[in-house]
Order: sequence, then structure tokens, then C-alpha cells
Amino acid sequence: MKHGQVPNDFKKLINLKAQEHPNEVFLAMASIMGPADEPNVETPSGWTYFGQFVDHDITFDKGEGINARTPIFDLDSLYGNGPGSQEHSNLYEGDEGKETFIVGNERNPEGDLQRDENFKAMIPDPRNDENIIVASLQLLFQRFHNKLINKEDLSFQDAKKTVLKDYQFVVLNEFLPLIIGKERVESIISNGRKLFIASDLSEVFMPLEFAGACYRFGHSMVRDRYSFNDTFNNSFSNPRLFFDFPGGRPVDGGHQITDIWTLQGNGNTLMRFFDPTILRPLVDADNFAGKIDTKLPPVLFNLEVAPRENNILAHRNLISGQRFELPNGQQVATALIDLGIEVTRLSQEDILENEAPSAIANNTPLWYYILKEAEKQHSGKHLGDVGGTIVGETIIGLLQADPNSIMNDNSESPFNIPTDEEKLSIKDIIKYVS
Repeated sequence: MKHGQVPNDFKKLINLKAQEHPNEVFLAMASIMGPADEPNVETPSGWTYFGQFVDHDITFDKGEGINARTPIFDLDSLYGNGPGSQEHSNLYEGDEGKETFIVGNERNPEGDLQRDENFKAMIPDPRNDENIIVASLQLLFQRFHNKLINKEDLSFQDAKKTVLKDYQFVVLNEFLPLIIGKERVESIISNGRKLFIASDLSEVFMPLEFAGACYRFGHSMVRDRYSFNDTFNNSFSNPRLFFDFPGGRPVDGGHQITDIWTLQGNGNTLMRFFDPTILRPLVDADNFAGKIDTKLPPVLFNLEVAPRENNILAHRNLISGQRFELPNGQQVATALIDLGIEVTRLSQEDILENEAPSAIANNTPLWYYILKEAEKQHSGKHLGDVGGTIVGETIIGLLQADPNSIMNDNSESPFNIPTDEEKLSIKDIIKYVS
């Protein structure tokens, strides 16, 4: 099915709207949401940015209710419209039917993305060059595709099919259990979806509750220090190091990943973000994700995005949720209970912890509610009842509605990469590409 045949709109799952809060309530909430940097030693930090990579595959708000990404797991953020398209033909090289991604540039021929003369990454979604780790994941999947063609002699289409199947497998079997809990994943698959009920591609859409609130849990998972590579070991992930790498945060131009930043090759490896136990010494649990809770790390608590703009990330997220006219956490919890989904409501005491403004006691912005829920129900290890249901049903629902996804297409992959365990993992992909 071509991209244009898949609906690209945002819609609400629950046709309710929260009572609006004045700006001073959002400012008061934002002021108590950090800074904090507590690790969740059950989740490697690579999953924070894999989650961002997934988000860029399925959502891109163009405004006016239009989603610039297809809401299915087809990696259009990686492949674009393909080598035969006018828009994205410059991403590829090679003979027809055997096209590979062009990677690298003069400054860093192996460990960076292709860039133009202004160092802007030549990729379908510029957000995948937002920070050093998500850029490395974009490069990982480009190199994965290339190796399937250059080493395994697959065609372009068979290489793409292998990449998509392996990517979807990781999303469903590794990423999702980590962020919503294995039991919830199994329950949704076994008992069926009750909220996101799209059954085929003609019915799929991107839920606003997912895109505008529940999937924004990743902000709290960012850490203030990472061991990026052998050069930057246990280094602060401040904006100067983390987003600039090096040079100013790009507006018209782009980043440049020099060889000292490379996460792949030259003895450095993306693996340290998915298996922190390889780090010696493991300092302050760096390279484990932060807890999913109502506290943002120092690096994001007051992140400058542009001069003279609102630079309080929590404040921007809260305003965004209200702009989307989302229901509040209490309304969503009630709606899920009415559908027969088991939900433990948060109490007013839970909501008002840490001197939260009294105005949100019974009218809690959905983003804040799902973060507090993860904090209270699972000590920040993964999402709770409301957040986990919306994220889980959306991701599983998008996979189940796509006839070509791993949940429907039982045909074998054109090529199976070697695995250390019975099931494929992101670490297997990293090892294969290395």
C-alpha cells in the first residue's frame, strides 16, 4: 500500500476535553518538575532514543491535524519515498534494484550521516539528527540495509523487508515490554484492544492522546551524564555536548559528527547504550535510562531551543496538551474503566505531591498524570495503567492493522541475521552491523 493510501490524520481516542488551565498553573507545575536524574537500572539508556526513533517513524505534527509520517511501522523516516522518487533519490547509490544508502562525508566518511555543504543531514526526517544518539540509530539502520545488500547480496526490496521485520520485532518484543511492562503487552495481545480499535489500514490514525501526552514519557528518561564513547566517558549531556556535537544548534545548517563523536567504528560502539554492563567502570549508573516520573533531568529542565522563546520543556508540553484539547487524566481513567480495562486511579493526594497546584487535583493534564502514574504504580520503571494502555494499544494496534507487519505476515525474512539468543535483539543488529 502506498503512503498516500494510509490516513495521515490525528484524532482523539476519547471525545472529551479537559477544562482549560490558566498559564500560571502550567508554570507552577513546570517549576516542580525537576531537576532530577535518578537511574532505572532495568532499562539501558539506548531505549530512550530508540523510542525517539520510533516516534519519528510514526508521527510528525505538520499542524491542522495532519501527520507527516505514515502511522505504521514502515520506516519512512529512514527510506523516505525510495530511490525511485525525485525527493529522496539523492539518499541512495548503486545499480537499480540494489540501491544502498550513501553514508558519511569528507570529515567523517564512516561514522556519520551523509551531509550537505551546511552539514545538514540528508535524511527524510531531520529530527533524526537532533542528538548524537538518535543520529547514530539512523546510521545503524542505514548500514544494516547496506550490509544486507553488499554482503548477503539481497535486492533492495528484500533488504528493506528484512530491516522492517527485524525493526518491528524489536519494537514489539523488546522496546514495548520495557516501557509498558511485559504483562500488559501479553494482556493486550491475548484479550484484544478495547480503546484503539482500528482493524485495517483504512481505519488507522495517530491518537492525539498518544502523540500529545502519553508517548512523551521519554523526556523524563534522559540522563544528565552518558559515556558516549572512549573520548567522552561519563560526560555531561549538556546541550553543548549533546545537541551541538560540535557547533551551534542548527537552524538553517546542520550538525557534524567528527571522528571524536563517532558511536560506531574506531573502537567506539553504540552497544554501550544498550548493554551498559560492558562499561568499566560503570560510573553512577550512566548509560541506564532515567526513571519515568514527574522529574526532568537538568539537561532538559531549562533547555534552550531558540533565543527569546519559551525554554521550559515541561511548560511547552503542558501547553501543547491543552492546544490539542486532550482529556485530562481522570477523564481517561474513567473512560478506560467503562471499557472494562483494569485501572487503578490516582488519588488527589498522589496528584498533589511535591506542592503541585491544587487546581490540578481533579483536572490533571494527561502528560503529568501518566508520569505520576508510572512513578506511583511502578516506581518509574515503566508506564502505569492509563499510559501503558494507550501506548500499548496504539503500537500493537498499528502493527495489527498493517497486513505487512510481523503480526500478520508469517513469511520468513529474506535473510536472518545471527543471534546470541533464541530471539532477535537490538544488540544482535548492532553486532551484525559492526
